[in-house]
Parts: sequence; C-alpha cells; structure tokens
Amino acid sequence: TALLVYSNTEIEGVYGASTIRPSFTAAGDASLTGNNRAKGACFLNANYYATSQTDKNISVTGIHFDYQDRPSYDSNGNAISPNWGQKVGVFIRFAANVKVIKCSQKFGGDLSGFQHCFNTQASDCFSEEIGNCAHDHWASSGNIIISNNTMVNNTVKVNQALMVTGDDTNPQTSAILGTGSSNKIVIEGNVVMSINGTVNTGIILNSLNAGASVSKAVIDANYVEGTNFGIALENDVQDVIISNNIINAPATQGILGVSPLNDPNQNVIVSDNLIKNVASGGIGIDFVRATKLSIHGNQASGIVKSPLTITQANITEANPGVFTSNGHGLINNDLVSYTSNGTNLVTSVGTVADGTNFYIVNKTDNTFQISATKGGTALQVTNDGNDSQVFTPILNAC
Repeated sequence: TALLVYSNTEIEGVYGASTIRPSFTAAGDASLTGNNRAKGACFLNANYYATSQTDKNISVTGIHFDYQDRPSYDSNGNAISPNWGQKVGVFIRFAANVKVIKCSQKFGGDLSGFQHCFNTQASDCFSEEIGNCAHDHWASSGNIIISNNTMVNNTVKVNQALMVTGDDTNPQTSAILGTGSSNKIVIEGNVVMSINGTVNTGIILNSLNAGASVSKAVIDANYVEGTNFGIALENDVQDVIISNNIINAPATQGILGVSPLNDPNQNVIVSDNLIKNVASGGIGIDFVRATKLSIHGNQASGIVKSPLTITQANITEANPGVFTSNGHGLINNDLVSYTSNGTNLVTSVGTVADGTNFYIVNKTDNTFQISATKGGTALQVTNDGNDSQVFTPILNAC
C-alpha cells in the first residue's frame, strides 16, 4: 500500500541515504490493475481518486526508490513481468503545485507520474533501469517543468524516457480513454542514456487520441544517446520549439514528427540541434503531415549510411558526370566522402584525392551527380577511375 501525502506537505530525505524499498508478492503484483494500480506507488497523493483538482502544495525531495526487481521478456522482447509499469515512485493525480526534486529510482515503472496536474516540476533526479518512463505527465496536465534529470538504462527495455501526453478525460480511471490536452511545457537540460538500444524514444510529446493535443512546449539543451528516436512529436502537437539539443547515435530518426491519427503537427520550429552518428539507413530530421514547420541551423554530422561502391560501368564520363547506384538513398545536399581503391576519379577540378568531400546534386532515385559546394554546379567527370569508387555519406541536409 502506498504512503499517502496530503496537501501542504514537504517530504525531505538525505539524497543518497534515504531509501524506500518496497517489495511485492506475486499476488500483489497481479493485483495492480484498474483502480488498484496506484497501490504500486511509494508516494500517492491523499485524494488520488478525486474527480477534480483537490490536493496542492506537495514536495518530495532527496528520496531514493528501489523496486529491487527487473522485468523478464518473452522471445519477442516484450516485458512479461506483471504490472511492471505500475510501480511509480511518486504518483500524483488531480493536484497542483507539485515538485519532485533530487530523487532517484532503480527499477520500477516511473520515478514520477503526474495525471491531471498543474504547476509540476521534476528536476535534478536520477533514474536507472526504469521500466516505463522516468518522468511521465499525461491526461490534461499543464505548466510542466522537466529539467536537469538523468536517465540511464543498460538492460531494461523501455518505450520512452520523458513523456507528456494528452488523453483521459474520464477521472474515474487511469486508462487512456478520453481526449484531454496538456500544455505549457519546458523540457530542458536532461540526459538520456540508452545502452544497447534499451530506450525506444528519448523525449516524446504525444496527444494519443483524436481530439486531444499537446501544445506550447520548449524542448531545449537536452542530450539523448542511443535511442531509436531521439525526440518525437506524435499526432496533434502544436506550438513547439526544439532547439540546441544533442542527439547522438539514434537508430532510426534523430527528430521525428508523425501523425498516425491524421492530426498534423503544427507551428513547430526545429533549430540549432546537433544530430550525430545516425545508424545506417536512419534519418536526421523527419516530419510527416506537419504544417507551418520551420527547420533551420541544424547539423547532422557523422550520419552513418552504407558506403556506396560504384564501378566504372556505372560512371558516365560527361559534363556533368553521372553516377548510377540503384536505390542509393541519398538526397540533395548530402555530404559524401570519396575514397578509391586504386585509380582516382578525375573531374573538372582535377584528380580527386582520397578523403575529398562532395555534395550530392541533381539526384534521382537511382543516379546522382557531385558538386564541390552545397547546391553548386555538378562537376564534369573526365576519368572514371577503377571499379571501386566509394562514396560514404557523412551529412544529411537539415
């Protein structure tokens, strides 16, 4: 049973020394469903089951939550330990003015979970091997700060590290049922470390249901490493600035905007982000069904795509020269590094040295040309070298 926290309460521990270590029997695990799911929490606001905002002024500082166990997985990689996601360090619902500061958690579902809450802050926390989401806000929450937190997962698989959603207008249930909205969000200075691909998405805003929205958000100066998706906007997400983030080694997309519910992302600025070491076949920045979208000043350095080896038969000596590689996947303004294994290309600017960088221009699905400058004139090819002319993509256009 969770410890109840009443309005106007401050719980303060000694960081690194004050530990709550709950334990669950198999029957206890199995009971964490429906309205009983909150019993998996360590701290629960006293009026968690209220139907309107009731509690206020709650602060939890310097507590370590140790749920001790980790989930097991089936052959498809799905967690099969019962109700793993219901074990939440601080679980607050229908409350205002709530802070979780300098807390930490190992295992369990969420370190902090806020539902139908306003004026919330989760800052300076550390979570390790979290099984659902380190800091989770959903169901018509607002005035949210998530700042200077660190999440590291080495082995436990998780869908997201930091999340804000809009859903659940039904106050009687914790299930995702309705169309509430969340807004006024600042997510800044956080670190997400996904080791061995354990985290699917680093930071996500997701309206979840048709009619819901997540809006008025700033996602700034975060570091996300090793996730499938670095930062994602899903469905009706509006009025968002994504800036000054470093996203290292995403497996699929660095920054993704998508709308499976056909409610497009709107009024989004993506600026001055650094996206590094995208996996082969990945994309630095990718938006689908977005309106009023501005993308500028981003760098996608060190993107790793499969090198293209082109034989003499697939190089047309002409002005400009044409390189043929079916389904090459390059886009105009991609930067590629050139290497030969013997005889080097000769272009209108002379013999090309190994390590020379070119920009892709005039690409089609199966052909491309090269330029010495971004968006510049395609080069003439006067000598096609040998059968091993290699172009390695190192930069995507952003």
